[in-house]
Amino acid sequence: MSSCRCVIVANPAARRLQRSQPRRRLERLAGDLGCPLLGLDCGSPADFRQCVAAVSKTAEVVLVAGGDGTFADALNALCGDPILGFVPCGSGNALRWALRQAGAAPVTAATVARRRSRRIGVMLCDGTRKALLAGVGLDALVCRHYQAAASPAAALAPTRAGGAAAPIGGRRGGFARYALAVARAAGEYRRPQMWMGDGAGRTSLGRCLGVIVGKQPYYGYGLRVNRGGLAEPSLWLRAVRWPAPMLPVLLAMAACGRWPRPDVFATGDVLTVHSSEPAWLQCDGEAVWQSRRFVFELLPAHVRLLM
Repeated sequence: MSSCRCVIVANPAARRLQRSQPRRRLERLAGDLGCPLLGLDCGSPADFRQCVAAVSKTAEVVLVAGGDGTFADALNALCGDPILGFVPCGSGNALRWALRQAGAAPVTAATVARRRSRRIGVMLCDGTRKALLAGVGLDALVCRHYQAAASPAAALAPTRAGGAAAPIGGRRGGFARYALAVARAAGEYRRPQMWMGDGAGRTSLGRCLGVIVGKQPYYGYGLRVNRGGLAEPSLWLRAVRWPAPMLPVLLAMAACGRWPRPDVFATGDVLTVHSSEPAWLQCDGEAVWQSRRFVFELLPAHVRLLM
């Protein structure tokens, strides 16, 4: 390992890394840094998480090459306290936009050598999974359909019954597959009644298209869907109350950074969401489980990000 104790861990299933040119760029970065490039021989998400857990015990800098789901896997597998860097090689790369908003520079040999970093908080979902962005409702159902189309095994994925559940499905991309997943989810989704908080402090959110909670405000492709940012010291919640037929209009307004008035925004260190019907939860683009109650808790200054 190099004297700077830097490691690159790459997801072989990341869409861009399935092409030779992005792989060569990643290999050149590893050569410039004099560091190992690991992970490309991993055969499953579990293997990738084990790889991250092993190298992060001693590395000073861990560069994660892949998409948002890859970074989420690394975040949940992390041991020790290395600086994390993100090398976007997925399709949407929501984290790339959040890092840009926070003032982070692209990962290069020079930025790694500089070692400028910032501690940020992350979100703990239902006490089991760390994430930067989560959604309950339609967007999570879209992720569910997308994963089911990408992997037949997704149809056998368990729902949440109390303990942690593993992410389902594959990470193979495709805009056409995503568009089909949106169409299917919008056709079957029925807006449940949702509430925020517990006990006497419970507040009705109305019938929601979905609830978005996070430390970063972007979906993929630069689509801004919430307020806040990585550098802010709290979580942000957005309850989207528009009916499903208005989804194209909603997405267009979100892309322009405009907030529809019927939506509800809230902020806090602990945010609890209830649904009148079982709803899917997605964390950083992965549909993970179903439930009627979801708890999102801020873990302040939890990880160091390369800036």
